[in-house]
Amino acid sequence: MMNQPLKSAIGFASRNSIASSASHPAPVGGLNTRDAEAAMRTVYATTMENFWPQERFVGIRGGAETHHPTPAAVKQLGSWNGATGRELYAFTDMGAFGVTAAGDAAPPIAKAFTSGDMVLVNYSTSGGSYLAGVNGVDSYFYYKSPVWTSVATFNVGNGAPDETIATDKFSYLALHQRALYFIEKESMNFYFLPIDSITGEVKRFPVGGLYRKGGKLVAMGSWTIDGADGPDDLAVFLSSEGQAVVYSGTDPATAGSWSLRGVFDVGTPLGSTPFFKLGGDLLVLTSFGLTSMTKLMKEGWTSSKTTLTDTISSYFQDTTRGAETSKEWRVVADPKISLLLINVPASPTRGRLQLAMNLVTGAWTVFKGWETTSWELHNGQLYAGVGNSVAKMWTQSGDFGKRIVCYARCAWAYLPPRARTKQVNLIRFLIRVGGELSISAGLDADFRTSDLFYPLNFTLFPISRFDTSEWNEASWGALESMQVDWLSIPVEEGFCLAPSLRVFAGDATFQWSAVDYTYTVGGLVG
Repeated sequence: MMNQPLKSAIGFASRNSIASSASHPAPVGGLNTRDAEAAMRTVYATTMENFWPQERFVGIRGGAETHHPTPAAVKQLGSWNGATGRELYAFTDMGAFGVTAAGDAAPPIAKAFTSGDMVLVNYSTSGGSYLAGVNGVDSYFYYKSPVWTSVATFNVGNGAPDETIATDKFSYLALHQRALYFIEKESMNFYFLPIDSITGEVKRFPVGGLYRKGGKLVAMGSWTIDGADGPDDLAVFLSSEGQAVVYSGTDPATAGSWSLRGVFDVGTPLGSTPFFKLGGDLLVLTSFGLTSMTKLMKEGWTSSKTTLTDTISSYFQDTTRGAETSKEWRVVADPKISLLLINVPASPTRGRLQLAMNLVTGAWTVFKGWETTSWELHNGQLYAGVGNSVAKMWTQSGDFGKRIVCYARCAWAYLPPRARTKQVNLIRFLIRVGGELSISAGLDADFRTSDLFYPLNFTLFPISRFDTSEWNEASWGALESMQVDWLSIPVEEGFCLAPSLRVFAGDATFQWSAVDYTYTVGGLVG
């Protein structure tokens, strides 16, 4: 029996129908919540969760596994990187705990603290390598393996005679031009040590007169404008009201070597550590998005080109609502997998999630299922705080023994010719798969979305590995298969279509490269 084109109320007449085909790439452009759906390019997706967009295909994000339990909730992770080794510590409201090696039992306390909300810096001087930190509650500390040292007060060199400041008043710590800088909480003052010093006498520098919106200082960043550490580095001081004051120079105490470069509006800062250094650029996480200071100076803060989150601007704004004051906002990067990640705290209407960008392509996606509070790249491996434990992230398995649930809805595609209705006859998803997973697909028309999915069946052929089987008794090759079968998915006729894909993945490989259609073109509406 020959297939006949469908006929609808708008006149899908068989005498006007034309058989046609089309192919679109998988949504390697990632999530797009900025562009109008009727004008969005097919390289994007209107929804993307736990998929990982890459240059040539869309894959699945890495998994997670428990690395080490802790006796209290992890607030921050810190990595000490010394000449003799590297050590990982989890900071909680009880104190710091060593979690360098994997373990099944909570480790002994390394140093007691009353708050785990630390701001940490790795710093090397002629005296060695240090992990230093402040939290606005406990005294300033520094760690040089295996010794922890607390400093209760600093002398203020440019203050009143014998003036001191208690270091538990310091809420932020930064490294700039080989010197440590401290921000005094609930104030517009910063303090700084001499270069190459881990302790000693500090000097105070007030900046309140530069912030026309008032507020208090909350963070500081060091911005490299020449691509390397050196005298061209700028110091950026961020206020609670979203203004950034930029200085150039090496010594705030010397007028000739310290000058104001400008004051910029960047948006209300998010989290306790809103600055993140990426290559020669300084990024700042605010309610406006993840902003590039380099682009901000060139384009101005009103330009969308200044934010790395421009493509997901609408989604980003939605995620900030109800979570603006949380300290769990974090930014982390892992260059070896081209990952930039924003940890998004829970709000009254949703759980925790992560916004992830491919550093090579700029494509964004959403990660769900990770209840992370903090992140750290330690010894080339990503780790995260998850409740009362530290987890090893981006592993090859699922999430803590469970499958990863991935979902994407592609952009609405106006198959040619745009002005005519179409009836899709067959569709196929070009996917290379291997391992343990299940896949189902859906197809919607004319902006009418549904939750109907139909399974895709794959036949995987176990192939013997090289050097593990007897010669001439087994074949060699990859343990995977390419999906090339055409599918018939029920869908109403329409002008535009949006395919969707749902994957439940365990220990699996997955590469989605394209979507192909065969369809019948109907007449003009009239």
